[in-house]
Amino acid sequence: MQKERSPVPTTPVPATTSQNDPASAGFKKVLKRCLRLIRSTVGLMLILVAYSFAGAALFHYLEGKHEAQEKKDIVELRESIVDRIFYSSRFVFLNVCLSCSLQGQKGLIFLLTT
Repeated sequence: MQKERSPVPTTPVPATTSQNDPASAGFKKVLKRCLRLIRSTVGLMLILVAYSFAGAALFHYLEGKHEAQEKKDIVELRESIVDRIFYSSRFVFLNVCLSCSLQGQKGLIFLLTT
């Protein structure tokens, strides 16, 4: 058997002065205009652009130092590789010149001395 519930007494909520205030009506008008703009295509595009810029700024703030260090490491590695290639090719060129001079060919020695 179920007990009968007594109805919950409801008291009417008195109208506050802010509902009848002209400033509140102006605020509601502005709020409705803003919501209408946000729902429009232009409003959605503005939200998308703002969201993208906020994400980019957050990413730059969080990853900026790490990316700068990565760029520095890449530049150092590139310089190291260029130095290795330069010195190894110079060494190979000198070896070729020496071997040619030992064989009596004078053309490469002339290039080396000029």
